[in-house]
Amino acid sequence: MTSLSRRDPCASLLALALALASMLSACGGGAGANPGQPDAGSSDAHPMLPDANPMLPDGSPPPDGSPLPDGSPLPDGSPLPDASDPGDDDGGVVIDFPDAGDAGPFVCPVPTAGYGDLGVLNLEAFAADMPVTTIYASAPLGMSPFNLEVDLHAGTGVFAGGIAPGLFSLTGDEANMNTCAACVYIWGDTPDGPALWMASGGQLKLNSVSGHLTGALVGVTFVHQDPFNPGMPLTDGCDTSIGTGSFDAEIVAPTGPDPGP
Repeated sequence: MTSLSRRDPCASLLALALALASMLSACGGGAGANPGQPDAGSSDAHPMLPDANPMLPDGSPPPDGSPLPDGSPLPDGSPLPDASDPGDDDGGVVIDFPDAGDAGPFVCPVPTAGYGDLGVLNLEAFAADMPVTTIYASAPLGMSPFNLEVDLHAGTGVFAGGIAPGLFSLTGDEANMNTCAACVYIWGDTPDGPALWMASGGQLKLNSVSGHLTGALVGVTFVHQDPFNPGMPLTDGCDTSIGTGSFDAEIVAPTGPDPGP
């Protein structure tokens, strides 16, 4: 009686493993893949998401006018939109800020129509030898930031023989800061810096120059000048005048430097 031989169990397990591998390969799975899930590198990794660059079958752009995916212009010839251009801001307010160096139009800080009649000037007078005798006097011009200055220099011009009473025309050498002996001017500080106006006409009347400085200004006109280059008039039309103004001030020794420019 012929006996049946028993099958090798290891060979049976190997055959079963090969069969399972063949079935997985036929279903599209790979090593380590989950059945029913596409590979990570497959173009069908997200089958439910729309194409990021949709195009019609004939290659033309979609009806919404979005550009072609290759970056070429739209069929109507219009350029592609610039992503860096924010476009027009409808309803926004455009503010044009001025240049930092633009101070705006010049505004004359003194009355071009003149100060008129000032009555009695609150003049303070001082005397000094620098090295010749000099009398200088200053008075504020109302509530303005400016002062009226009257400086008398001995040994030159109308005072070549010494400072003396008299009536002096404020023209010629007397209308130039560099050559005047009877110097009458307005000076002060503005937000833009120092400012200077030199007498260019009118008269200075001196009744006394000893003990008290007394006298008057009559019809004095002033021309705007460069404070950093005295004697150089500015042609900006910022000129002024004083109709009349009298003064009577005690002449004292100075307690400090000349407050003038």
